[in-house]
Amino acid sequence: MEKTEILQKIEALKAVLKNADDLIYELRGVVLEKAFASREAMFGCLDKGKDIDKAEYSSVCQENAYYENMVSKLENAAYQLSKGVIENIEKIK
Repeated sequence: MEKTEILQKIEALKAVLKNADDLIYELRGVVLEKAFASREAMFGCLDKGKDIDKAEYSSVCQENAYYENMVSKLENAAYQLSKGVIENIEKIK
C-alpha cells in the first residue's frame, strides 16, 4: 500500500470517527430527555404524598436510574473517542 493510500484511509477513518462522535452526542441528547422525563415522573409520584403507588414509584425510579446510567456511559464513550482515538489519529500525518 502506498503512502497516499494510507493517508487517504486515515482521512476516511477520521470522517467515520467524527460521524460516530456526532451520533453519540445526538443519542446522548435523546437519552438525556428521557432521563429528565423519568425524573419528572418520579416527582409526580412523590407529589401524591401518602397516596403514592410504591410499585409505580419503584418502576419510575428504576427507569430513571437506567437512563442516568446510559447518559453517563455515552458521555464516557464520547470522551474516550474524542480524547483517546480521534486525537491520536489527528496526530498521524
